[in-house]
Amino acid sequence: APRQSREINALVATGAEVAIAKDKRAGFVWVAAARRAKGARKRYTWNVEDMEPLPRFKQAADNTCDICGAACSEVLYEFRCYTRRRRGASSPEGAGGAVERRLHPFVSYISKECGRGLLGAQSELSRLREHLYKVVSEGGETALETLRELWKFASKPQKRVIQEELRHLARAEAGESQRAAELRSAEALRGPLNRSHEDT
Repeated sequence: APRQSREINALVATGAEVAIAKDKRAGFVWVAAARRAKGARKRYTWNVEDMEPLPRFKQAADNTCDICGAACSEVLYEFRCYTRRRRGASSPEGAGGAVERRLHPFVSYISKECGRGLLGAQSELSRLREHLYKVVSEGGETALETLRELWKFASKPQKRVIQEELRHLARAEAGESQRAAELRSAEALRGPLNRSHEDT
């Protein structure tokens, strides 16, 4: 049966919205804070081996896993989540049919073993999403060439993921309209498009 720590039990008892609660966590897709270079933008991963260990908290009582409640002899990891899409369920969509994917505000601190089960096996499409994020983060001409190659050999489901991820990442670009950002991402794959005055 699913477990949860006494600390999480206490939070649930207050009526707070606790995403990691054992009767709630299956409704979310879970990701962990990933290793990154100093000064690099924070990112999240589905890959257990790419998780970033946290420094130990000063208070010993804080070094416990939110799932099993055990005091961790090694380290904890930061976990976040976003709402899992249900088949056939309607989801809020952005421009171009892109599904909004926002991180839930709740932050969990979980051990590697419990986190491994929470993340589960990484699917082919989830690996593609993570690869796209890394490629776009690197930027430059090499990134554009990689995107073109991915698109060239992608299956229909993979192309849907690529389009959805590029729209999602484009919305994070500051100082650029959403429509212009989406067109720029599309041009990276398909070459220059005919833009109207409204698209700039």
